[in-house]
This record gives sequence, C-alpha cells and structure tokens, in this order.
Amino acid sequence: MADMVKKVKVFLIKLYGKEGKMETRKKGSHLNIEERRQIAILDKEGWSPYKIAKKLKRASNTIRNELKRGTVKQVVGYQELEIYFPDTGDIVYKKHRKGCGRKKKLNSCAAFLHYVEEKVKKGKRSFAAARAEALETGAFKQEEVVSVDTLYSYAENGEIEVKNIDLPEKVKRKQKRKTYCRKHKRLTGKSIEKRPEIINEKTELDIGKLIVSLEKRQTIKWFLP
Repeated sequence: MADMVKKVKVFLIKLYGKEGKMETRKKGSHLNIEERRQIAILDKEGWSPYKIAKKLKRASNTIRNELKRGTVKQVVGYQELEIYFPDTGDIVYKKHRKGCGRKKKLNSCAAFLHYVEEKVKKGKRSFAAARAEALETGAFKQEEVVSVDTLYSYAENGEIEVKNIDLPEKVKRKQKRKTYCRKHKRLTGKSIEKRPEIINEKTELDIGKLIVSLEKRQTIKWFLP
C-alpha cells in the first residue's frame, strides 16, 4: 500500500512539477490552476490542509473544500485509492460557476407572464397597465411579477409570446442609440510646408506679385516685378 502511494506521489510530482510559477492574484480571488497543482503536490507529501493554506496564503477551509472537490477514486494495482487531481478540481469549479449568478424569473413567474400576454394581445393593454392591474386586483403578489423593463426585454429577445406589433407604446420609449465618431466633411489640402523648393528659390515668375485689380471698366492690370 505504501509503495502504491509513493508511486502516485512520484507520478504527480513529475506531472505537475514541484516548483511552478504562481499566477498573481487579487485578495479574495478564487483558486487558480497553479495553486491547485501546488495543493496536489503538498497533499501527497503529507501536508495538512492548515499547513498548505499557510504556504499558499489561503484560508484552511478553502483548501479543505478544494481537496474534497477534486478528490476521486482511482484503482491502482488492484487497490482503490482516493487521489486529489487539480484538473478535476478545476473542472468541477468551472461547472459550479456556470450555475452562479442571478436566475431569470421566466419559470417562477410563468403564470404572470401568461397573464400579461393575454392582456396585451387580447385586451390591447400595455405592459405597464397589465402589470399594475395584476397587482391592484391582487391576482399576483409583488414577488410573483417582474418589472416593466424586464417585460420589454423578454419581448425583445422573443422569450414571451408578445411581438413589437402588439406594443403600440413601445415606439414612445426612449431607444438607446449607438455612439459613433462623425468624420468632418471638409477635406483639407496639402500643407504649405510641403510646397516645392523651387518656389522658395524665386527663380520663376512670382505668382504672389501678380496683382489683379478690377476697375470700373472691368479691366485687369497685371503688375510684374
């Protein structure tokens, strides 16, 4: 039995490496894959969760929960052993994270949403009017309804049986406009600094000294240097 544990320990050390670069983390952040690999090595070396937590500067309960999360049963040499794998812990962690966050109330408020659909499509009511009526008549409680903005969001995403054509007041609601950078219509010409050098030499006719004056008889006089 001891030989099997030793072989597993050597295998994990070769797989993950005892010394690895630890990713920089913020205080209070979750464990990363490098920390999980360190936990796997130290656990096989016989470190207690408290001692591992001290080394990684984590809470001891965090280490205990991680060991429980990533420990699986493996058959080694006809013997069943419980071994912690950092990759397993990381996969389970990511799976649980997908279930986090605020849930939509589509299922819990299904009766209210059906009520609103009937009022809007058959009764020609707005979302605000249908919601207010549901609360005033006592048909639904406050925790059983969603906000007017949520109703419009559900309709926009096609999550309820109400289309834009059923909402005459929707066009009155302020729409978010996309911001864009408007280019200036005037096109600037070439800079005076890019003029040819021959102009600075003044070897040709100086156009700047051609003065055109219009007299009463609409005659043009040219004054040359």
